[in-house]
Amino acid sequence: MKVITNIALKNNRKNRTRSILVIISILLTTILLTVISCFAYGMIKSQKVNAEAIYGSWYGALNGVTEDDISEINKRGEFKNIGRAAYAAEVMSDGNLSLYFFDETARSLTNTDDRLKRGRFPESANEIAASEEFFAVAGYDNVQTGDTVILSSRADLNSKYEEEEFVVCGILAETDTEVNTDTYSALISEEYLKNKVSEENQSYIAYFQVSDSVEMTTDSAEEVIKELAVKCGIPEDRVSINNYYILWQLDPGIETISTCAIIAIMVIVFSAVVIYNIFQIGLVQKIREYGKLKAIGTTGRQLRKIVFREGMSLAAVGIPLGALLGYFIAEGTYTWLIDQSNSINVAQYETVSLLNILPISVAILLSVLTVWLALKKPMRIAAGISPVEAMRYQEDIKGKHSVRKRKNTGVAGLIRAGLAQNRKRNVATILTMGVSCVLFIVIANFIGNIDNEYDARKEVEHGQFEISLDYRLRDTAYPENNLENILLDNPINEDVIEKIKAIDGVTEVKTRKIFLVYDENGNKQTCAVFDREDFDNELTQSKILGDLDYDIAGENGGFIYGWANFFDENGYSLGDTMKIAVSDGTQNVDISVPVIGAVGSIDQDWLITEEAYNKLGLSSETYGYIWVDCAEKDRERISGEISELFLDEEHIDITEYSEVLETSRLSTRMVRLASYAFLIIIGVIGFMNMANTMITSVITRRQEYGMLQAVGMTKRQLNIMLQAEGMVFTVGTVLSASVIGIPLGYVLFKYGKANGFM
Repeated sequence: MKVITNIALKNNRKNRTRSILVIISILLTTILLTVISCFAYGMIKSQKVNAEAIYGSWYGALNGVTEDDISEINKRGEFKNIGRAAYAAEVMSDGNLSLYFFDETARSLTNTDDRLKRGRFPESANEIAASEEFFAVAGYDNVQTGDTVILSSRADLNSKYEEEEFVVCGILAETDTEVNTDTYSALISEEYLKNKVSEENQSYIAYFQVSDSVEMTTDSAEEVIKELAVKCGIPEDRVSINNYYILWQLDPGIETISTCAIIAIMVIVFSAVVIYNIFQIGLVQKIREYGKLKAIGTTGRQLRKIVFREGMSLAAVGIPLGALLGYFIAEGTYTWLIDQSNSINVAQYETVSLLNILPISVAILLSVLTVWLALKKPMRIAAGISPVEAMRYQEDIKGKHSVRKRKNTGVAGLIRAGLAQNRKRNVATILTMGVSCVLFIVIANFIGNIDNEYDARKEVEHGQFEISLDYRLRDTAYPENNLENILLDNPINEDVIEKIKAIDGVTEVKTRKIFLVYDENGNKQTCAVFDREDFDNELTQSKILGDLDYDIAGENGGFIYGWANFFDENGYSLGDTMKIAVSDGTQNVDISVPVIGAVGSIDQDWLITEEAYNKLGLSSETYGYIWVDCAEKDRERISGEISELFLDEEHIDITEYSEVLETSRLSTRMVRLASYAFLIIIGVIGFMNMANTMITSVITRRQEYGMLQAVGMTKRQLNIMLQAEGMVFTVGTVLSASVIGIPLGYVLFKYGKANGFM
């Protein structure tokens, strides 16, 4: 036993350079496995710890329910911890300010309690709690608890704004959804809600948890909760599910387990193939040595042990070091990512330690497993070969490309012969290195397709600035806010458009018209007028119903619904003919139009082409949007001039593309940081293994290169030959990785796009 171990160790010392490269390969692969295992453990542990703090502890919410509905819900044992929340009023301001009531249970379930920075929550009718940003938009800076503020609010569009005096009883933290927006909410008391909203008009949002007696998993939670809601007489479409909280709190379902299993298998295959190839290249070269040992009486079983201990002795060095380094890399990277997330998000993740014996042990076991798998073939070859065969063994030298069949050959011939001489090994090496790049390509492809510009263009379709009408449709208390009345004296008119075009530095001005549509029941809707460019863009970017074509839509005056997901639900069908009235605020025109399709979604209810609009006979200026473009260097100056131009206009919104883009970048920054950190690890390990494989191959062929130099090959010729062989490996690796990685990356991209990822 000791003799076999000594022989194995001497063999490793004799081939020191190759042994070092093998140790490095095992080290790097173990680092990869440890990082992945620790990251997986950290994500699960972090989500478990932070799920409630980040997503709230409610399982679901029932929207638009009454007191009677809530009483019915309370009667059922499947529900527990039911909290009530309700919209109370909107506040007159330059932004979007709202007042909400949350009872104690609802505050607890939604983590609203944790937002309280100073003071307390409202109890009396005249008390209010909100963020400093809410008060700033309302016109009050540096608000403190105990201060008095006067706000104008109304409960609905049928009510007038009324000034009300509030005492600030609490200061809240800003939420993630409020960052970089003018949309804020404040909390008021139940007493204020009852005074503001009549009992017959009051509806609630009921947040709840599900009793432990209800059996459900992550996969079945939505179906189970909706079934419970239906039993209480509440339609499924009024049920909201807290999917992220449920995902980390309940037992994982089959889909979750399957996903984790697929990732684990990919990692194991990736690691096993890399280590196997390195051992295959390094150990197969020693077949002659094994033959000599066989000739002096060593049995096949003993040779298997020698090969096994050679590999495992190297693994005994690489695996512990890899596990140690992998843990510190994972811990440092994970902590950094959490710090980055906390620096850009209001909700703060609690940092968790990745130090746990389970993920590290899993990584070590997987590394040992891959090394054992890598040794199986060399062990079998060494045990089965005879001394005579070992002396003749030259790694499958065969075929017409053998160097020995050529009397005169140049460098090109030697390259071809060298590659053909070990064809199987070379193909295996290329495929192995390609596999190590596949994961890199797949992840890089997915992250590279997170397009913040595309996301921002959903809000600001063109240019650097969007100027749009701010209107209502059914404001009975203030009819001057309704679109038909705004269009009577439209602040977006030809004169304003010409003034914008005249601003120094403006490079392009694009407009879009909108108008009113009245259905047969007199209900008001809006319709946008798309030019060919915007029409074609919409067809490529959204869900489409019907066979839509710009020219055909213009010829037949077809109307296209703007919310494809609700097309059938709202009672529309392709080919229907609608009797409607169209209006520009000054005149109404009764017409019958075909419904030719739907897109989803745009800001208006309907869209038509410019050609179809021209046939309606509307005479007033119905511009609803202006998009202004300019060079980046002029953006700030032009922003000021546009703001000055509309300074006294009440019904105008101005949105800057740069601000929307920055918001989009912040929302995806955490995902990018985590993914790129992982890509760096994958890249370093993958390409280091590529280098190790090629270097090991060169070292094992030193004798061959020495013979070539002895018969006249110059160093320059040797360099050319090695570089050419290296290029074959490189090009082969890129091709094999691309052939596998790009399709897989595209499949992941399509899946992510279809399911709304990023």
